[in-house]
Amino acid sequence: MEQKPHLQILLSSVGRTHPHIVDVDWRLDYCLKNNQVDRVNEPTFLISLKTQDLVTKLRDACKSLERTSEM
Repeated sequence: MEQKPHLQILLSSVGRTHPHIVDVDWRLDYCLKNNQVDRVNEPTFLISLKTQDLVTKLRDACKSLERTSEM
């Protein structure tokens, strides 16, 4: 893969920060039975995390400030 070094350089310029969790949705499903078994009695948690990359957010804010100052 000849593009790998180029991609690594691009990705390293973005930063190594992980996105921050800004919202969580969750749901509890409880399965009583299914087609194969009469009694399952098994809970299932479904969790959805909404994340936000702060580096991108800061870049957007800087661009917005630059546009505002040019007016």
